[in-house]
Amino acid sequence: MFHLIYYKSARDTFMFNEGVDNMPITGTDYISVQILDSLNQGIKVKDIPSHFPVSLDQSKRLSRYFNFIKLAEEHLQTNEIQKIKNIGLKILYLSSLFKNEDWDGLTEILSSINIETKRDEFPLLIQALDEKRKRIKEFQEDVENRMQQLESRERELHKLEEEIKKKQKIIKKEISFLNKYPENVQSFLIEHLGIYNEKLVLSRRLDSRWQKLLKKKSILRYDEGNYIWFVDDLDGLVADYHKRTNRKVPLGTEWNYEVEYNRHMNSYYHVPLNPDYRLPVGLAIDLRSSIGEAKLKMKEIKNERKKMQEEIRKLRKTSPKTFIEAVEATNVLSTRELKQHGELQNKALKWLYNKDYIVASEITLPNGKRVDVIGYNEQGHIIIIEVKVSILDFQKDEKWQHYLEFCDEFYFLLSNEAMPAYYRKTECQGAGLLQETKNTVKIAQEHVLEHTVNNKEKIQFLVSKTLSKKFVYGY
Repeated sequence: MFHLIYYKSARDTFMFNEGVDNMPITGTDYISVQILDSLNQGIKVKDIPSHFPVSLDQSKRLSRYFNFIKLAEEHLQTNEIQKIKNIGLKILYLSSLFKNEDWDGLTEILSSINIETKRDEFPLLIQALDEKRKRIKEFQEDVENRMQQLESRERELHKLEEEIKKKQKIIKKEISFLNKYPENVQSFLIEHLGIYNEKLVLSRRLDSRWQKLLKKKSILRYDEGNYIWFVDDLDGLVADYHKRTNRKVPLGTEWNYEVEYNRHMNSYYHVPLNPDYRLPVGLAIDLRSSIGEAKLKMKEIKNERKKMQEEIRKLRKTSPKTFIEAVEATNVLSTRELKQHGELQNKALKWLYNKDYIVASEITLPNGKRVDVIGYNEQGHIIIIEVKVSILDFQKDEKWQHYLEFCDEFYFLLSNEAMPAYYRKTECQGAGLLQETKNTVKIAQEHVLEHTVNNKEKIQFLVSKTLSKKFVYGY
């Protein structure tokens, strides 16, 4: 009986007539509010035109709007629900998102619209959302493909490094007779000595003045017939090498084309550009040659890897656009950064868990900001941790202060590379800082900011709901 009187009163007040289709029913006007309240009380859609000055078509639209509000109350945050109520029937243009239960997409669009947003903008926003997701998918696939190539190159590089180590062991065994000399002397001898007819000879020119001096001392002997320098006294060569290199001002020992050219510029002597003698074959020359080739290949791979990393950095700078502003694909990092971010995040989770906190990652707060790590303990104390692996990512972070109203303590967990940037960024003074150790993290700077924490129960519920979702759905 109460409902009937209420409907009749509304009809009499607004003087229902045949021209009701022209009345401005927006979802927020007085009539719409009364109808929404009646729908909440149980009125049927077909009965609405009998009690309110609206058409059946308007009644159906208000009913759909009412159902959207109910769905929003189940899946969205309080501020998002209020925005839907403020926007009114224009929200029906986002019906596809409600139908597909695309709450993430709906949340994103709601964050960029207000009551001033025009009706014809809503379809464009959905198109932009689809385009953004398409571009993000393409972007991620492109970066993933490049990362796979990068990892392949890194495996090849590792294989070459292992190959070089094996060859170096073989060389070391072959020239074991040089082991009695220091390593720097061994390196010099390996580069400059060779074997000819089972005798030691020079395989590379020495400093010309020193080479003549060694000849005078009978340490070296020149065979004019074969154009070969024999080493008759290896110990004498090593002793003389020590004398020249251990002086306060060391004297030259190796062939230097520019020095030799200046020495002989007024003579008829032709100064060779290449210091290597044609004969003989050097000590383990084939192995040294193959090592040289491997090192050259390693250099090529490193250069290629550097170029690919630069391409990935450029891709990150040109990351997909949202319909209102640019969004950085911060989770699509280089192979090293991606691995490092995951490792730091896991250490932060374990650190909080071992301190008796219920923990979760990638939680979206009521203000729409997403945190890397969050946890609360039995006393309801909440800690939020933001992980940064690059200096640039840390320097550009301006959202961290929006976390403070949802936690008792806030910490940055930075990579060793990014740590110095914390002390240079004065805006972060007072925020906590965690430092990575071998197996966990430790507090480097205590959180000392004074701030008020709102709605702790809501945050604890979000953490628990996320953990439940992972248990139920696996993600």
